Amino acid sequence: MGTDVCLTMDGDSYATHKDAFKAILKRHGLLWKGTRDNVWWGSAAEKVEATYVRDEAADVTISATLCWKPLKGQGSSPCLEELRTWAAEVGIAEGGLPTAAAEAKEAAVSKDQMIWDLVWRPQEGALEAKGRPKSWIEQDRRRFEEERAKRQGSDPALSGGPQRRAKGTKGAKG
Repeated sequence: MGTDVCLTMDGDSYATHKDAFKAILKRHGLLWKGTRDNVWWGSAAEKVEATYVRDEAADVTISATLCWKPLKGQGSSPCLEELRTWAAEVGIAEGGLPTAAAEAKEAAVSKDQMIWDLVWRPQEGALEAKGRPKSWIEQDRRRFEEERAKRQGSDPALSGGPQRRAKGTKGAKG
């Protein structure tokens, strides 16, 4: 059986070049057969599945992965070769984001984390000056560090911002 070939790109690249992608599929007889939740185009010999990462609130595609899959054991096809040529022309590498897009995503994540830190990091000196007890400031700092660690454990660009404090964490128990 042939091997699946996947192309992953950032949402901006996909949005800019999706008409050309769909024209290639049409030229090779791959018809839309999917649903909104299961996106794919196919023919008797091959299919292309699409997986999108979306920010529904902002109504934007963050990334798109397009996977060509043989259905009759072939290792290649004219459609696959044209998809590979198209991908090379638009700067998409097989299997991953192009370097420039990956760097841009990393910069966006770093900027997002920096802003999150500026907003949510406890200003210990200011809190002390206002008379907040040191034990409370220490709890605030620990809570911030825990939330930051959780946030860094997932994709900060998709995290939806800071989480509210859990019930019962307000103030110190005496």
